[in-house]
Amino acid sequence: MDCEKIPVTEKTLFQRIRLKLEKESKRLYKSRNALQKKFFGTQFITNNANTLIESNIEDLEALARELNVISGHEYLSTGGIE
Repeated sequence: MDCEKIPVTEKTLFQRIRLKLEKESKRLYKSRNALQKKFFGTQFITNNANTLIESNIEDLEALARELNVISGHEYLSTGGIE
């Protein structure tokens, strides 16, 4: 029996990742302007002291899979009609 793939929005995935990282005293941010995007990439992770842990996170779905916050039958929705 094949499982149907379930779309997950970027906002939902972002929130799941944030909740997981919170337990490790880390925080996920999304760049708000061109300057932040230039220096940190689309998304970046800091610790509680606002020290940069990881930058240039372009693939949110890959990060979610690495952190086990998205299951095998879910995927990141592109926003269009699925």
